[in-house]
Amino acid sequence: MTSFVLSVHPLSEVRRRLSETVARFRREGASAEPVIFGSQRKPEAVLLPYAAYEEFAEYKRRRHAIDMAEGSVRAEGLEPSAEAITRAERWARGEISETDMYEETLRHYRRL
Repeated sequence: MTSFVLSVHPLSEVRRRLSETVARFRREGASAEPVIFGSQRKPEAVLLPYAAYEEFAEYKRRRHAIDMAEGSVRAEGLEPSAEAITRAERWARGEISETDMYEETLRHYRRL
């Protein structure tokens, strides 16, 4: 796991540099470094490019769908396989499409 130093900016600085920050977000898109700010160097909020927010919101939606599906499987007294969990995580992160996930699942069960 990579460790890094969290840079927390005071609100006054963030307010003063807001136009500059938004311009940087426009230039760099979703890959732009977010701006973390708060009082007394305690992280309280974050500014991030809208494209990065959309990616986060989609991941969160997909992660919730996985949690619901896993809960349903467990309610039936079953345990999802490690392979199924890994495949679902790849889908949640946007690494594979829903169609890819479905086809990989079919291939897995056809091998059994």
